Amino acid sequence: MPLSSVTDASFANDVLQADGPVLVVFSATWCAPCHQMTAVLDELSVELAGRIRILKIDVEESPGQAARFGVRGMPGLFILHGGTVVAQRSGAAPRATARRWILETLEGLAPSPC
Repeated sequence: MPLSSVTDASFANDVLQADGPVLVVFSATWCAPCHQMTAVLDELSVELAGRIRILKIDVEESPGQAARFGVRGMPGLFILHGGTVVAQRSGAAPRATARRWILETLEGLAPSPC
């Protein structure tokens, strides 16, 4: 299932005001590592549905958010929760590495037992 896209115009609603965690991948059509990472994230979006929403944003079509987050390397991956960046990384990664990074981040967001 292809990742849904977000734009500068829809970013606030789709990402910053989202009820749960959102992973945003900043990419470009000419970026080969971005295509590799998008394929990995397509799979993970299905596997992790209900736990995290994964969206992509094209930095050439929506440069405002790339500038706002200081994206310097692509793909740029940012996990936001409650409108705040809670984790970030750049570059392509194998599926297992990406999955582990996402799950560890989600685990850190879970409330501590009393």
